[in-house]
Amino acid sequence: MNAVTSTKDTTIYRQLIALMMRAKRHMFIACESGQLTPVQGMLLVVLEESDSKTMNELSNMMGCDASNITGLIDRLEANGYIERTADAADRRVKKIKLSKKGCDCRCSLLNTLAEAESVDMSRLSKEEIETLKKIFSKLST
Repeated sequence: MNAVTSTKDTTIYRQLIALMMRAKRHMFIACESGQLTPVQGMLLVVLEESDSKTMNELSNMMGCDASNITGLIDRLEANGYIERTADAADRRVKKIKLSKKGCDCRCSLLNTLAEAESVDMSRLSKEEIETLKKIFSKLST
């Protein structure tokens, strides 16, 4: 495979990276009001309000090392955004869930991101948006 073929083969990923960078800028803006880092904001967004996750599950979801998640969780817990509890089935395992403050912040983040998404998606038809949702659903499983 030559360099030209290799570059053409990554066109979709290059476009996805450009889109992710725009989404990251929106995340920076959304996190400013809560004085969060974008990574802290992303963790709050991936946690469902009614669910709890183990540290390993969060590490996998965030695509980072478990030691990074520990520091991230420590800071979020110290600021009242999450709660850490022992798993009922195995007390050695810690479960992480959103606190009331974390739920409120998550809601605010999602609202801010939805506004940005609305502007970006305004260039697409309803059918294109539905197709995009189906494609992302297939790719994210």
